[in-house]
Amino acid sequence: MKTHLFRTIPWALRISLPLVLLLNFTGCSNEDVDFVAPQSAESQNQLAKGEFGQVTTRAVQLDIRPGPCPSPLNARSQGVFQATVLGAEDFDVHDIEMTSLRLEGIAPIRAKVKDKLSPGCNGDSNGDGSGDDFDDEDEDADEDNKGQHRTAAAPTADNIDNDRNDDDADDKLIVDPNQDKDEIVGDRCECMFHGEDYTNVCTVTRHKQDGFDDLDLKFPTGDVIAALGAVSTGEVVVLTLTGSLDDGTTFEARDCVRIVGKPQIEMISTPSRPTGPHQTTPGLLETYCTEGATSSEGHPIEYQFDFDADGAHAISEWTESPCAQHFWSTPDEVVVKARARCALHPDRMSEWSEGLTVSVGQVTELPEIHFTTSITKVIDGTPTTITKPYDPAVLDTVGMIRPFAISYHGTTVNGMIRAYKFFSMTPGVELEGENLWTTDLTDTLRFFPNRGAEKLPSGVFQLGVQCRDDAGAESPVDAVEFTEGVCQIAVNYDPDTRIIGVLSSYVVGGQPQSEYLDFTDEVPDTVPFRSWITLMYDGWDSPFDSSLCQDDINKCLTYQVNYTRDSDRVPGANATIRWLPDGGEDNNPFGTADSTSMNVGSLEYEIRARSIDENNRPDGTPATVQIVGNFDPTLDTFWIRNHDGTMVPDTDTLVWDWWNPAREGFNLEDPTNVLRFKEFYFVIEATGHDHWKDPDGSGVKSWYYEFRHTDDPSRFEEFGRANSWVEGITVNALSDTFRVRFEYPFEDVNGDSVFDNLPPWVNEGYDYIVKGRDTANFEEFSQFMYVNGQKTLINQYTTSSLGRWTQEGSLNFYFVMRRDTPVRSDHQTGFFE
Repeated sequence: MKTHLFRTIPWALRISLPLVLLLNFTGCSNEDVDFVAPQSAESQNQLAKGEFGQVTTRAVQLDIRPGPCPSPLNARSQGVFQATVLGAEDFDVHDIEMTSLRLEGIAPIRAKVKDKLSPGCNGDSNGDGSGDDFDDEDEDADEDNKGQHRTAAAPTADNIDNDRNDDDADDKLIVDPNQDKDEIVGDRCECMFHGEDYTNVCTVTRHKQDGFDDLDLKFPTGDVIAALGAVSTGEVVVLTLTGSLDDGTTFEARDCVRIVGKPQIEMISTPSRPTGPHQTTPGLLETYCTEGATSSEGHPIEYQFDFDADGAHAISEWTESPCAQHFWSTPDEVVVKARARCALHPDRMSEWSEGLTVSVGQVTELPEIHFTTSITKVIDGTPTTITKPYDPAVLDTVGMIRPFAISYHGTTVNGMIRAYKFFSMTPGVELEGENLWTTDLTDTLRFFPNRGAEKLPSGVFQLGVQCRDDAGAESPVDAVEFTEGVCQIAVNYDPDTRIIGVLSSYVVGGQPQSEYLDFTDEVPDTVPFRSWITLMYDGWDSPFDSSLCQDDINKCLTYQVNYTRDSDRVPGANATIRWLPDGGEDNNPFGTADSTSMNVGSLEYEIRARSIDENNRPDGTPATVQIVGNFDPTLDTFWIRNHDGTMVPDTDTLVWDWWNPAREGFNLEDPTNVLRFKEFYFVIEATGHDHWKDPDGSGVKSWYYEFRHTDDPSRFEEFGRANSWVEGITVNALSDTFRVRFEYPFEDVNGDSVFDNLPPWVNEGYDYIVKGRDTANFEEFSQFMYVNGQKTLINQYTTSSLGRWTQEGSLNFYFVMRRDTPVRSDHQTGFFE
């Protein structure tokens, strides 16, 4: 056995590959070898397919379960079966890279090398049709089959392998009278089966040594059958074995098998007939359930309902729940059915269940519920009750610990209203007598003391009501938008909040500075980068609330702040923090004002403050202020300077004169082949400055420039360090150099070879575009906020892509390389290196 750690890869394509242990059989004995395929099958497939170099693919002879043609493969077996790769004069099985072998994607579990087969015709070595003995040599093979003469008979349903340990057991091969006899055409064997020609697909061998070692492989039958997908008894399928050799050559081998035994298919039992109302009315949402569906493999089940099985087929979505809801819009008589499927294999499903007949009431319109609210408010110290029709578009509000009442009545076109039912739709709130139909049509007033043990929680209380008419139709309840059959009352008025001041603090020249911002003009104020702002705010509760708070000044209010950050220049900078601190804080107890501070990054901020009352109800309309962090820097100058010191004005020409280089001489590194050289360069330069309010040390710290082709702006050239953000030579200054060296033969005094092959980027027009940024690459910003009086880190991010940058500068020029002065003949022109 030898170990392969790395393939030979062409140098130009050599890259770092994962270390994989590859096993190969060189000099092995005839004993079986167990092995496990590498965990990364994908990486092995890449190697086998030769993705890292040019390889070839060749055909190899494979015989699955050597003997009959096609060989039988039992679809119900849970054992293993044998497949033999035949060695030949030009194919040595010892060169096979074992971990690359896959049969329909399945790796072998055992392997053995031995000379045991030679190409033949259906095991008939002498051509008399009698067949040869074949020793299976499979350790799991049924002893009854050893030594049997096997022919190309078609296995039948009676030949199913009843041994769960191996496919080779109990395969009693019976001659099929309909099978054509093998034909020998010259030295080429053709296997004919029921008139179908499997030449060059179905391999025929004879049990006879031919001097070339063969490779016996064992594969798990169940895994291969599963990989084939849906197959049927008697079907002939072609199996493909793929692999590679030590030198990277890939190979492919095929053989056909005939499926025997009925494939084991997962069965889904039919669910029971759905249960639910046999009668209903149009528009009324009903629930129907089923049960009893199971998977023969124990897999989870999903259900689907057909709510009009004998009509338009209103099909529900597949869900794990055995219940589904539905309503019918018009009167009808419908049938409800259900079916089930495997959640893991959606194509395996049951039959439809027996149907439940449902009669949908013959009504033209559903009844409706109308509400009236009576809410008590204290106005100028006097309790006042306001009674008015309920409008679902306007949320009525009642003060905390204030009583209120809701009355209701129904209307219908189907005779008379006959019954009512009410119920709470607020989680955690239960009402006495709810969910009971009553025919007392005078009992339509619900009174809520809203105090003591009957105090409702702060939030939105929802009361649902239904009525039923002479036709049995029931009024609808909208449990999503709450527009029908629901009365909503907000319990506890929101407190209110306002921002009373925004103070900006920063340092200039080592001296602290501060100023109040005018945040009332609806124009976001800009503050220096990394400066601090202090947000001051106060709040008050609604006078309509009854309060248990003993703090008459502050109304027991606490405060929270949060912010949303964004950038109008950088996509993906948007983020919103949670309300801080959790539960609220009040740094000024028994006072009306509070404040918090935060530092400011190079972003746009919307900062919000809200008050929270003693019942934990927050202000639904927080006070808001908008701040822009970091002033834009300014681009002062930008230009291109040639190596001869000349500046390139806009729309002018940058000239590299062959006879006026920056440097020239001879390359003497190789004395046998002396080369002349000339060097040229130009310099990209720019200057800028930052806003005077930005912190000490601020400035233009990084630069971005590019060279676009004037006639095609989608084309860029990488002169210098173009097309990426680069550091300046100092703060506020950019200086980059684009340098080129031309080498040419000693005898070519005039550089003819250079001008015959000029680079494609010369003699072209360009737009030079540059801008500066006030943050350096990889610079970071830490966002702090004072929470409960403590300086707290909120988040941290890289500012390099979020910094502010200058306006763009643009310069158009034509880049030329020319040789228009008299031709030189002096071989000693220039100087030596």
